[in-house]
Amino acid sequence: MRGRTLWAMGIVLAVVHCAFGQVGDSPEKIGPPKITAPTDGPVLPMDVARSPARFYVGADYLLWWVNHGPSPVLLTTAPNNGNGNGALTGGKLDDPTTIVLFTGRDIDYRGFSGLRAWIGFEASPDGFWSLEAGGFYLSPRSVNYSAAGNADGSPLLTTPFLDAATGRQSSLDINSQDNLGNPYIIGSIAIHSDIKVWGYEANAIAHSIRTSERSVDLLFGYRHLRMIENLTINQVVTAAQDGNFTIQSPTVGQGQNSYFDAIAGSPVFISDYFGTRNYFHGGQAGARFSWDFGQLTAELAGKVAFGVTHQQVTINGSTTTPAATDLKIPKIVGPLNTSGGVFTTVSNIGSYSQNQFTVVPEINFSLKYAVARWMNVQLGYTGLYWSNVVRPGAQIDSTINTKLVPTGAFLPTLQVPDGSFRSDREQARPVFNFRDTAFWAHGINIGVEFRY
Repeated sequence: MRGRTLWAMGIVLAVVHCAFGQVGDSPEKIGPPKITAPTDGPVLPMDVARSPARFYVGADYLLWWVNHGPSPVLLTTAPNNGNGNGALTGGKLDDPTTIVLFTGRDIDYRGFSGLRAWIGFEASPDGFWSLEAGGFYLSPRSVNYSAAGNADGSPLLTTPFLDAATGRQSSLDINSQDNLGNPYIIGSIAIHSDIKVWGYEANAIAHSIRTSERSVDLLFGYRHLRMIENLTINQVVTAAQDGNFTIQSPTVGQGQNSYFDAIAGSPVFISDYFGTRNYFHGGQAGARFSWDFGQLTAELAGKVAFGVTHQQVTINGSTTTPAATDLKIPKIVGPLNTSGGVFTTVSNIGSYSQNQFTVVPEINFSLKYAVARWMNVQLGYTGLYWSNVVRPGAQIDSTINTKLVPTGAFLPTLQVPDGSFRSDREQARPVFNFRDTAFWAHGINIGVEFRY
């Protein structure tokens, strides 16, 4: 009896051992063991979240575009040198045959290369607060345009304007022929525009939500932006025959006492300059959202700054010639120098400044890939908007009183009228008024960030 009992117990123990052995050797454990990447190595596996860093620094290469500079029409031409139905049209804007050669849309700076850098660190032991500072710089860009006429006065080149005296469209010749097709004025024009943009900011960041999969950061701080832009219009005109146009010197609007005849072959140099400076100072607030997918992180940030833009505008111009004929004597005198060009005269030359309330929103989106626990590479997009800025071309007044233009009052004419400017009866144009516009920039960013 005892022997049977011991035998039965042996069988039960054997069955139990086999059962537990089968459970321990389940199919998931059959075959080669699973290899798990170490979590303390330089390369991160896809299923391991990155730990927050106490210190980080990064830089982006920028490829951005900005909106073109505003400007009225600065240069026109017309078929057959403007000779239509036996009369010279002169490239006026109200003539259907007029062809626009240069306007604000041609002040297109195209792509900018630039650099953006930032640095940040945890400012509190619990990791809730951090401080971050950074800035960007776009390399200076410029636009250059030139046009020159032939010795026969073709093709027609003119500067269109609205005549303050008549209220009608008119134009000043740069290169032209008379009604018989003979050369009248031989000239050329060169237009140059350049721009510089940069800025910096400093923010305090509150990490309100931070998990291994996502984070939400709130930020507030200070922002500064600067933009410097210049527009220069240079003309060189020469009379094909003595007396084809008149020069006023040393001042304009004084009538016959200030008139001189241009000498054939003697160049007259005409220059207009408009320069603007914009300096923004303001406080900003925003938020940044991040989603972690192992080694890949998607980040979306938006912020808006409110503050003041200090606007500065400088307007200057000059007309010079080495020699001209004094109509009062008459004899050749020179050199002659007169303040003012075409769009710059005694009525608007000067320096002006004002402060304007401004809003500057910005949006950023980027994808970051963790090459190592301490380094990310990233690709993103940025859009920046800056309201209430002054840009050079927008400050041009294209309404002109020709009595105030040193060389344009009687183009073309062979007679010298009285021509005195009467301030009690006539408009002093061009005139300066602040003309605000908006500036925007956007583009792609490629960079790297180091975290420790």
